Amino acid sequence: MSVYKRRGRWFCDTTIDGRRVQQVLKKARTRAQAIKAKTVIENKLFENRYKVERRPEIRFDKFVKDHFLPYSKLHKRTYPDDVKVCDMFFETFGRLMLSEINPPLIEKFKQKRLEGKTMYKRQRNPATVNPELCVLSKIFSLAFDAELIDSNPCRRVRKFRTGCGRTRYLTFDEEAKLFEKLQGQEWVQRIVTMAINTGMRQGEIFNLTWFDLDLPRGVIHIRVSKNGKDRFVPINQTLRAMLEGLPHTSEYVFPSPKTKGRLIDVKRRFDLAKRCRNQRFPLP
Repeated sequence: MSVYKRRGRWFCDTTIDGRRVQQVLKKARTRAQAIKAKTVIENKLFENRYKVERRPEIRFDKFVKDHFLPYSKLHKRTYPDDVKVCDMFFETFGRLMLSEINPPLIEKFKQKRLEGKTMYKRQRNPATVNPELCVLSKIFSLAFDAELIDSNPCRRVRKFRTGCGRTRYLTFDEEAKLFEKLQGQEWVQRIVTMAINTGMRQGEIFNLTWFDLDLPRGVIHIRVSKNGKDRFVPINQTLRAMLEGLPHTSEYVFPSPKTKGRLIDVKRRFDLAKRCRNQRFPLP
């Protein structure tokens, strides 16, 4: 498209689908104004020809509820945890549009989470924040796949560096003192017994069902462990004696005392048991 002046008036000249079109730029008085008017006409022609559509805007909380959480429930074993993490995300990002959330905003959120305290008034560990960032990244990954955003902003936010730590085992004396502190909390003692005698992770113990136990063969079948593979754990005599005496009140071996469903956490009860060891009233 070109512009030119003839007999004191400005014109634009273009070709559309092989047909020449000339148009008078009535309000243009200078070349600069003519070029500006030409740009407006070009944009209109482009939008009409290629049917340019604006990308739909959607709020973060709506996308999470309508898209991410249903995805998590269908594909992830950590769905209950994802629900809690997303509730926490809503406090910061809930009312924002997906396109408004950028790397600096996520970086600020990351630092604030690390500086905050846990529900037990303890300093939050970087190893706790990193999985939360993974959930946030998955949310934006789904939004990118749905063509709602141009890129995943979490890709430009680094996770905290965490040390590998060291392997630590309880001595016989420490084990005896631990069970002494847990007297009166039999169901917590059972979970600790399982952990000590198998080395199973907390989530693996909470997910354990009676179907996974093969007492005749003396093995526990852990289905899809943290590394993504099934594995088998042997049952020793201490564990066998405990398992054979457990009541079958749920499909889970260690169900929640209240709901009889999957146990979510034992940390609070564990800490209360230690603090209330010498008190005569029962734990709530």
